[in-house]
Amino acid sequence: MTTPFDLYLQCKELIGKQNLPNHPFFNLYQPLSALRAKDAKSVAPFLTETGRAPLCSDVFWPQGSFPNIRASFELALLWAMLSKKTNDPTFLDAANKLAGFLEPLITEKLTTLWTMEKEYQEEQDLHACHLFLQAIGKSPTKVVDSFFDPTIALEPNGQCLNDPSIGYELLREEQVALAITASGDQTMAGACRIGDIEIRAFGPHLAPLSNSELFGIGPGEEGWFCASAAKEIWCKIRGEVDPRGLTLFLNSAGITSEKPMAFVFYLRAKECVLGAKVLKPKSLARIITEKEQVTIRGESTEIIFSCTSRQKIEVIPLAGEKAFWGSSFLLAVWLPAFHATTEFRFLRCYPNSRDC
Repeated sequence: MTTPFDLYLQCKELIGKQNLPNHPFFNLYQPLSALRAKDAKSVAPFLTETGRAPLCSDVFWPQGSFPNIRASFELALLWAMLSKKTNDPTFLDAANKLAGFLEPLITEKLTTLWTMEKEYQEEQDLHACHLFLQAIGKSPTKVVDSFFDPTIALEPNGQCLNDPSIGYELLREEQVALAITASGDQTMAGACRIGDIEIRAFGPHLAPLSNSELFGIGPGEEGWFCASAAKEIWCKIRGEVDPRGLTLFLNSAGITSEKPMAFVFYLRAKECVLGAKVLKPKSLARIITEKEQVTIRGESTEIIFSCTSRQKIEVIPLAGEKAFWGSSFLLAVWLPAFHATTEFRFLRCYPNSRDC
């Protein structure tokens, strides 16, 4: 047992079978409080003005101040169930406000945001997502779950597309969506999607790339965030989207030649192409280049990745299974030392275009 989220998952299995254990996490972690209230007394929900539900105090557990998407889905459902049980509209109001924060991210399929790599469970996370979509009337099929009440209905209160308190912003166009955040705890700086190609996580990664514990961002301030593995390195990211794709503008400071850092993108795609070389998921080959563009192909989408400055780029195939948010490739750009601005472009490749 290492986190409140771990205890929450275990206690879900105990409901109806035995009494829940006494633990200080119950008073500090909102999903656990709502879980215990399902069979016992009520607890008052807490949300920010944007509808975000901090899962617990960042003083107690830094990751808990950010909305782990799966835990947040389930928290909204638990609050709605409590409202039905207690006839207290406060819980349903809170559930609908939280649904307004979550619904845009779910609709755009950016559900990995704020999820630590070691906590990602694709099957369970997708199931929770479908339960939530069913509750807001947007699931194409009926979802069966033995724990959550299938008759629960949520009405998202508005649509939250930004939360300045954590540097969160969601930008979207037709078939293009980009979510960025400036606060986290060993989590991504953002996630995005272009057609059927997903970038499930992107952010700073200290060398070596083989150690996933060196990926992610830490706390932020005024749009800047530190690298979780090197608090002296700071970055700020801004994004633009249009129907063709997206551009990221990254400011970085504090990188030294003695402590190199890459900005990495975890991709879910069918293949990556550099010149005449084609990389497939699960292969042992990797490609390093300083000048070539990278073509990323999905089932029906093809995009070109480019970097404005001449930096070393690595493309490494992954398994595309449980690790690394289910990604099939890691694309890493090694950043220049000291203060620099780097621009990343992911642009859709159209048939007969000179760029393809």
